[in-house]
Amino acid sequence: MAHSSFDSPTSAEMHLRRRLADAAHRLRLYEKDASGKAVIGELDGKVQALEAEAASLKAAKVKNANLINENKGLKATCSHQKKQIASLKADLAYSRSLERGLERKLAKAEKLRYGWAERSRALETALSEALAENRRLKAKCNRNSQNSSLPPSSSPIKKVHNSRVKTGRMPGGQPGHKGHRRRQYAPDAVVACEPATACPECGSGDLVHEDETMRCLTDLLIALKTTGYTASACMCQKCGAAIDAPFPDGVVNEQNYGNNIRAITTYLVNRLNVSGDNAVDFLYEASGHALKVSTGSVRNFLKSFSKKAESVIAGLEGSLKACRVVGSDATHTSTSGKQSYVYGFVGDDLVIYQPSQVKGNAPLKASPIAGFKGILVHDHDIAYYNFGGAHAECNEHVLRDLKGVVENEPERTWAAQMIPLLCEANELAKKAREKDGPAISGDVLDSITSRYGAIIKLAEAEYERDGPFMSKYKPEGIALSRRLGVYQENHLLFMYDLSVPFTNNFTEQALRRVKMKTKQSGGFRSFAGGQSPYCDFLTITQTASMREMEVLEVVRSVFDGKADIFTGQEKPVPAPDP
Repeated sequence: MAHSSFDSPTSAEMHLRRRLADAAHRLRLYEKDASGKAVIGELDGKVQALEAEAASLKAAKVKNANLINENKGLKATCSHQKKQIASLKADLAYSRSLERGLERKLAKAEKLRYGWAERSRALETALSEALAENRRLKAKCNRNSQNSSLPPSSSPIKKVHNSRVKTGRMPGGQPGHKGHRRRQYAPDAVVACEPATACPECGSGDLVHEDETMRCLTDLLIALKTTGYTASACMCQKCGAAIDAPFPDGVVNEQNYGNNIRAITTYLVNRLNVSGDNAVDFLYEASGHALKVSTGSVRNFLKSFSKKAESVIAGLEGSLKACRVVGSDATHTSTSGKQSYVYGFVGDDLVIYQPSQVKGNAPLKASPIAGFKGILVHDHDIAYYNFGGAHAECNEHVLRDLKGVVENEPERTWAAQMIPLLCEANELAKKAREKDGPAISGDVLDSITSRYGAIIKLAEAEYERDGPFMSKYKPEGIALSRRLGVYQENHLLFMYDLSVPFTNNFTEQALRRVKMKTKQSGGFRSFAGGQSPYCDFLTITQTASMREMEVLEVVRSVFDGKADIFTGQEKPVPAPDP
């Protein structure tokens, strides 16, 4: 902005000043000249106008000075504002720097938060997995023969709690109880005792003999009986051939053993689980050191029994296929140090044992139930569903498993409801069988089935709350609930068909002898020479025991070659339902 004042005149002011000086000069000239008064007046007017203009310029100069001063104030204010703006810019730069620092710290904090969140989720997952694994292991540790399918032998030895209430009565039979006397045996000989000759009270010899009483003493004697057979040799006079007289069956070597010895030895080894050496020692001691059988002969006795029992077992297999209901189960044993199996097939009044080195479809295809069209009762072995016409599941195992769910999964309620329902259904079936009348009414069957389905839906709802760890750590109860839902008809078949049992315990009881053999002897040395003959022996003896026949006599009959030992002993087979 240009700066001007009369102290430092501009070109316009200088021009005015020159014009004023020129006008003044001319005025002096005109004053000297009288004729120039008009001109002077005119010029005087002009001078006055110029003076007015000069006054106006002076006022403008003052106003300009004021504007200059105001401009200086504005410049100072502007300078102050510039300083403030610079300060604000500095503060803004500092704020932005702080903002960038805070953003970096926030990003770092967000990263840390994300990391902690990830770690927290990982820890939470690990904790949930640990809790699920702990629950699984705890349930596994709590499993015993009462709440699972484990055998009683797997439970630790502990004192059995006696839950009976003391009554104050003495042990033994109570007053009014019908006594049972020992069985009386017919005497082979009667020995008369010396009569009394004097009274033991007063010493008098005047006695009168009245009725006689008899008491028997029964004992067992093991006597060795050896029969010698002689046979003369002849020669044909025509051709010179040597002809020996035939010996009876079983008389082959110079020294042979009769069927009684064979039967007793086989009975000791296979039924009483006595080792071959101990059986030899027993016969040696019981015969008064007269009979000494080798362990090789004992093995031959077992094989001979199995061979002679083939036709009898074939007849039992045919009878089994004619049964309407057959129970089956398998148990493991040891053969040559390796695990093997024994299958049991129980009919109306017979049982067949089958050895196997594997488990599954292969042994069942070669078993008596191949081609069986009746009802199979088993313990939920899926391989059985490839055989038989219908299937019934064992509910005793289910009750034990349900008890395990109640104990190991206290947050579930479905298992505690299923147990009384199955027990109620079993009682209804028992009462219907006792009355020997019509089957359970349809309304009752529908009610039980409806309640059964409602409990299965409750189980599904309870297990859906477990979250994502269900796929990795499944509680044992979830498989049980799904199984009960899928095989509902098989678990409730005993209500619709009263000939079907509630459990498969009768088959498990038939296999207990195999477990006893395994526990006492550790198993078998060979499959063909040990386990297989043992199963043949159990088939004969356990069937005889179910029919209340003398087992030892049946074993002797097998050695005698009798193939009809069970003929006429079978119970009538009920006709299948239409």
